[in-house]
Amino acid sequence: MKMVMVDQDGVLMGRNYQTTADVKSFLQGLPKEIKIIPNSDTPVKRISNNFEVLAGLQTDVVIGEKGAVVLCGGRISLISNIQGIGDYLKRLRRAFSNLDCDIVTGDSATWIREGKRFASNRRMLIIDGLRKQTIGFYIRTTNSDGVACLDDLWFNAGVAITKSIPLPTGLEAKDFNAKYGIIIMNAIGVSKTDGYRFLRQKYPGAVFYMIGDGDMDIIDDPNVIHCAVANASTNFKKIARFVSDKEITAGLIDCLQWIVKQRPVS
Repeated sequence: MKMVMVDQDGVLMGRNYQTTADVKSFLQGLPKEIKIIPNSDTPVKRISNNFEVLAGLQTDVVIGEKGAVVLCGGRISLISNIQGIGDYLKRLRRAFSNLDCDIVTGDSATWIREGKRFASNRRMLIIDGLRKQTIGFYIRTTNSDGVACLDDLWFNAGVAITKSIPLPTGLEAKDFNAKYGIIIMNAIGVSKTDGYRFLRQKYPGAVFYMIGDGDMDIIDDPNVIHCAVANASTNFKKIARFVSDKEITAGLIDCLQWIVKQRPVS
């Protein structure tokens, strides 16, 4: 069996959250020996939904939250085993509630992507309710239509509040992204490689591939065969066995076509 791990952003879809080629039709004809495994820093539930909507793919194996969470055979495994996230979010909500802002929890990234409407002209804390071993939330303000927009002053105030609250052991806060108005806290020392290693134990006889575009997609195992889309980083291309001359979804299809042609391992 060929287990093909696939990154989401920059591979399955572009910055507009849409595919750039007809990957649905291509995947329908993919040989049964190939199993697609979404592998992203996105929560498992959201990745699964995105791959189903954009690629028509339903899979029971997913690596999420940058390797911290793995779905395999209908069971969720917490690789990083971070404790205290719920208590942290309670303290976060308490701190922000003192600043006259609206606090909501749910599928935050999808809400932002689809332009969900909240109460108008309000400061917002929009918490990602799908994460299990990491923490993510948007700090934005709504316009007169209720759409959450970037606000540097409110974001900077939110960063200051966030930094005053002790993190659960095992988490680090390095991603303060003003460009998107989002803060993400990841598991220390956990990467997509950890999610892969968990699956390697489940599928010891399989050949693993990784189709990616960034340094975070590099799996630290020489047995994993890397394939790069044209928009991949220089480092990823250097270690890739195959580099497509096509970007994003078209490059993904190109990589899969190359993988199909590789001789099966007995």
